[in-house]
Amino acid sequence: GLVLLAMGVLGGIALALLATLRGLAGELIEHSLSGMYHAATVRANTVGAASLLRNLVLDDDKAQRQAILVDIRKGIDAVTAARAEYENAVASDEDRRVFRESTDAHAAFSKVRDKVISLVDEDKLAEARTLYNESAVPAFQTYLTTVNALVDYNKRRGDEVGEEIVEAISTASGGIWVSFIVLLLLGVVNALLIGRSVVQAVLQQRAHR
Repeated sequence: GLVLLAMGVLGGIALALLATLRGLAGELIEHSLSGMYHAATVRANTVGAASLLRNLVLDDDKAQRQAILVDIRKGIDAVTAARAEYENAVASDEDRRVFRESTDAHAAFSKVRDKVISLVDEDKLAEARTLYNESAVPAFQTYLTTVNALVDYNKRRGDEVGEEIVEAISTASGGIWVSFIVLLLLGVVNALLIGRSVVQAVLQQRAHR
């Protein structure tokens, strides 16, 4: 009975470990890694679109500016899509707070960026360049800081989940080893008791002869 009990404990520890690892692995894949990927995509597209905006206000060729505008709008659409994907995967209050700060900064930058583009469309390049340098650049730097915060948050959370996985395995391994040793000792004791019973039975049979 004790042996069976020890085997049950050992099995219970193993099942608990599997459940814990399944939960942590799910969080790592569905949230941390996914969030990091989408945040990195937002950052890449944001930097690319901002670089094109700079080229837009500096280029004196109207036809070239129109081509740049097409690329800028593609970049804006890519950022919007990546931000939507990220928002759908938000799973914690801290993540939600960081994303909200990024959303506010994104809105502020987008407002200035659109005004710069509007001035370029009207061929008011001098005004567009002034607005770009005085307002768009600072707004972009603020926004980029919040995007980097998204990347850093997901990287940090991924590291934390990885450490939790290692700790869970270490803790469960210790429990399994203890249970194994107890199971081994119980097996030895059980064998000794059986052996003793057999010896006593043999001695009793000899005594009756």
